[in-house]
Amino acid sequence: MCRSQAGWDTSLTGDAVGRDVVAMAFAAHGRHRFSFQLAFNRSFFTTLLLSWNYVKTSHRAAAEALQREIDKMQKKTESLPA
Repeated sequence: MCRSQAGWDTSLTGDAVGRDVVAMAFAAHGRHRFSFQLAFNRSFFTTLLLSWNYVKTSHRAAAEALQREIDKMQKKTESLPA
């Protein structure tokens, strides 16, 4: 197996010039892919962060509402005669 400087298998090209052209094409494609992947990862992380904050806030509101209901029930049971 023949490998170029970029680490790609270039055995199908047959000559040194062809191997270099293929290696450069793959290397250029890798840079674009990296920038796209970086942008995608940043947007995904931002979406995840905003969603997590929404979930935390909604769970906190639900817990407070449940606690108010529990407190009401406890006051009712404490006021009952024994």
